[in-house]
Order: sequence, then C-alpha cells, then structure tokens
Amino acid sequence: MGRCRFTLVVLLTLIAPLAAGLVGNARAEVAGTPGHDGVVDMLVMSPLSITDGVDPIPQVWTQYRPLPPEWVLNPSGELRGDGRPDIAFQRPSGVPVVVWAYNHGESHDIVISFWEANGWSPIEFITNTADDEIDPRVFVMGEGTIHVTWWVEGPDARVEVTTRVQDGDFWAAPQRVTDLNEPGARPSVAFHGNAVWVAYERDATENLFNTREIVVRRQGQGGVFVLEYIAESEYDGPIEPVLHVKPGKFWMDWRYSEDQYAYAEISSSPGSSTNLETWTDPSWIGVESVRLLIARIIGPAIPDEGEPDPGDPTEP
Repeated sequence: MGRCRFTLVVLLTLIAPLAAGLVGNARAEVAGTPGHDGVVDMLVMSPLSITDGVDPIPQVWTQYRPLPPEWVLNPSGELRGDGRPDIAFQRPSGVPVVVWAYNHGESHDIVISFWEANGWSPIEFITNTADDEIDPRVFVMGEGTIHVTWWVEGPDARVEVTTRVQDGDFWAAPQRVTDLNEPGARPSVAFHGNAVWVAYERDATENLFNTREIVVRRQGQGGVFVLEYIAESEYDGPIEPVLHVKPGKFWMDWRYSEDQYAYAEISSSPGSSTNLETWTDPSWIGVESVRLLIARIIGPAIPDEGEPDPGDPTEP
C-alpha cells in the first residue's frame, strides 16, 4: 500500500473543453490512480456546482474518464442513487478509505471500500437492515482502528456508530449515540483524549430563535455517550457539523448561516467560544475550501509524545 495525494477539483476549471460537453448532464467520479513512486492519486471531480441535501454531490458516482475499472469506485452508484462519499486515510500509509450509503431502493445501508495495491476492494456492508441509514462519516486512527457513524431516517430518527479494530474481521454492533426520542442527523465522528466523540445536528432546544443546533457527545464509562457541548446555528437547512483532530488540536466546524461557517475548539470545559468565517461559495468545493481555511486558522499540530496519534480524516 502506498501513500496518497487527495484532490478535489471542479471539472469546469480543470478541463474546459470536456466540461463544456458535460453541462446539463452533470457527471463526476471518485477514482484512485496508482503512481510509479508508490503514491496513490485520489481524485473527486464534478463539472457543476454541488448543492445541499442528503446527497450533496449530484451524480458523483458516474465515471466519465476512460480508466481501468478497478481504479474507479462504485461507478454504478449513480444509477442506484447512492449517497455522497466520505473519505479518510489510513496512517502512516495514507491509503484512502471511503464510506457511503448504498441505495437498495426502499432504504440505504452503510458500505465501505479500501484502496488495495492497485485498485478498490470489493464493497463491504457495515449495516444490512431495513432501516434507512444515510450520510455516513469515517475516522481512521493512527493504529488502524476505524470508526463509522451515520443516522437513521424515519420515525425513530437517531445517530449510530460502530468500530472495527485494526485487522479485525467484524464490526462492533452499532451503538445508539442520541438519547431516546432525540432525533439526530448528519453526524461526524472523531477520536480524541482516549474517547470516541460524535457530533450531530438536531432540533433546537437551547435557543427559541433557532430551528437547528449541534450536539457533541463523548463516549464515557459503559459506552454511554455523554453530552459535552451544544452549538447554535441560524441556518434552517443541513448544518453538517464535522469534527477534526490533529495532535494537540480538536475542533468542529458547521454551517452557521446563509453566508457564514462557524468553528470552535472543543474542550471538556463549557463555554468554548464560537468563531465565524465568511463563506460565499455554496458548492461542495466551496464548503471544503472554507473548512481548509478554518484548519489553517486553528493552526499547526502540537505533537505530544504522551498521546498516541489519533489519525486525521481530513489530511492524507
């Protein structure tokens, strides 16, 4: 397994002649290309702006380049209506790991695939139920343990998480993160301070002027997820909070309003301050760009020899 370079590209700016022929029939792909130097180039492309929603990347699973089939991940996903991918990287190899919601027609299941040598591994089902499980996110620890979270859409809307240890054969039974009768949606997961953390959005309870808010929970004794932090948002649509970890740094960013993203460093003490950053590009690339900007504002990692590398799902 080799190292990985990861690129997010709007196709219109990359290949103008090709893009001109694709307008009106938006296509995109998730692909890996093995390099001669042992580096895997991973590319997510799209010719048009990408919108909000359960699947914020329209037609992301449609192959458009003439590549060997083993290099292109899930090329039939668009025909099924699969959900958007989430990508993390194994350490220290940098090999990409991708999760998404596989559409069975009546419901979705969570699946995962890994880059292996010169191509993608067969799709592996993490869940296989009648529930509609969507919007997964993945976190890979430095020693290889994988955490995956998602939410179940329906009358008993809830957030769940599962784990598989390095070289393990089985996923742990999915565990409920949200309280009973607490609908949660669009979660993310991270490992920090020797604990699993999950952030998600729900109906507002703290501020009557807001309709949505973000909750962060930490897995405590007995595996129970304990409330640690609540953040506000003025936006009525998908907020999509994402947790980020690098040595000495632990923060979350989320959509705050029509033209702002918010971020805060998460700590065990209440009252962590929220900061806002102007955001004017509603495309998926725009979202990724403001998150990268926030990561630069948070600052570089602060290595601590006493704490194991938790991994970083955002940087190969």
